[in-house]
Amino acid sequence: MKTYIILLLLLHGIVFSLSAQTNPSFFIQAVSGVGTGPDDNAFVAQYIIDEIRARNFIVAGSRFNADYVIVGHIEEVLDFYGEDSQRSFVLNLILKDPRTDFDMLEQQLLYSSLDNLGYFFPILMFNMMSMFGDDPQIVEIMVGEVIDVSWRNKQLYLGASAFWSPRIYSGYDRSFFYRNFGVGIFGEWHFLDFLAVKAGVEAVQDWVRFDNENYQDMILEIPVAVQYVFKLSSHFMISPYGGAHVNIPLINITKPPWVSWMLGVQYGVSAGPGIFFVNPRFSMDIGRSTLRDESVTYQRYNIHVGLGYKLGFFQR
Repeated sequence: MKTYIILLLLLHGIVFSLSAQTNPSFFIQAVSGVGTGPDDNAFVAQYIIDEIRARNFIVAGSRFNADYVIVGHIEEVLDFYGEDSQRSFVLNLILKDPRTDFDMLEQQLLYSSLDNLGYFFPILMFNMMSMFGDDPQIVEIMVGEVIDVSWRNKQLYLGASAFWSPRIYSGYDRSFFYRNFGVGIFGEWHFLDFLAVKAGVEAVQDWVRFDNENYQDMILEIPVAVQYVFKLSSHFMISPYGGAHVNIPLINITKPPWVSWMLGVQYGVSAGPGIFFVNPRFSMDIGRSTLRDESVTYQRYNIHVGLGYKLGFFQR
């Protein structure tokens, strides 16, 4: 009989500055619902208590003197695979504010046996407890296997990249030039576990062709963006972002508008002491560009495909 396990780590949620609290206290509400047997509820409650004490946090005796409440509920779900009569259950863990009863974070785990539950439960608890300043350098997932996730939990990242930047220039005529290349440096400040701001400096070619004439410039771009960080596994993370970049022509052959909006996504994987990443993005000028003599006006559409490496500093 096949055993199906789905691990859903939902919502890093609406999280307040939890890491500022050194010794938060938790009240563990009795786990409700019915699982594979009566041991499921007791197992979940005891495991939560053990995880909290292992981090030198406080297990509160009542809801009224706790900083946070953890609520657990188990319920049976339909077997959506349809291959056998395997019974499946979902464990919901919710972190609540005891003063407002507001749901701050939710984790879910689908399992079919107590062994399944025990196998993945450490990951679920790590994801929840890491929000409270727990040192996440090493996570023990099972006996004999240790995964290092410190690379993705830094406060500051500094990096560099090289990129290909094909561009479409649309005016009274349209041209496409694919031999624009550039380099850049940047920094990222991860002020929350799931949210960061980034800024940098890039130098990129801007090669326009109209009426069989070439106009080549070098543009200094200063991108600023806000990015959301999805830590999908212990080996990679995805960070979609949006923002704008300032355009400064260095040779003054062309005159782009001062600002362009941009959207992109950064795919990062652990590589040595830092992170190797691929960074595709699209940007469009807010306004029209002109040549230096203003004989031609046109709109720029910029594609950016970068490869780079960044190092992290200051563990969260």
